[in-house]
Amino acid sequence: MTYRLSNSLPYLVTRAGIRARDLFNQVAKTHGLTVQSYRVLAALLEEGRPVRLGELAELTAIDLSTLSRTVADMHRNGLLIRDRPERDRRSLQVRLTPLGRTLVLRLTPVAARFEEVETTGLSQREITALKATLKQLYRNVDRLEEELMRKGMARTEAEPADEMQAKLAGLHDTTT
Repeated sequence: MTYRLSNSLPYLVTRAGIRARDLFNQVAKTHGLTVQSYRVLAALLEEGRPVRLGELAELTAIDLSTLSRTVADMHRNGLLIRDRPERDRRSLQVRLTPLGRTLVLRLTPVAARFEEVETTGLSQREITALKATLKQLYRNVDRLEEELMRKGMARTEAEPADEMQAKLAGLHDTTT
């Protein structure tokens, strides 16, 4: 079977996600938010407690440097509070403000409606199976990342981009 981008699973999942994200972003902007800031608010509401930045990055699937900027903006806009825990003054944790809580509660029904429309035509069993499958795919990508890092084909966020480019140049030299 020939690989076709237009029928590849990563492409199809990304394509659907980008469309939904862009549309939700339009709605979020009417409330002064972005999709990322909505995700931060929704994750904090779900957790119901102050959350450290690293954990929040995992919960929201937002890389740490982008999340730091997003959290700073949200703090300035009065949507969340940043503080340092008593036991670990080096780490930063965030929690919702009443305004942040109000906004996320206002947008949560919109997010639920998006999911309802996106899953139209699927049974509850299919929706449950799809969510389980997507979670498994995410775990599989974690394993793929580990494999690629062992082979030097992926880099950690801390690895300079020029080192990665040198590795890719070496790969190119062996394929031409």
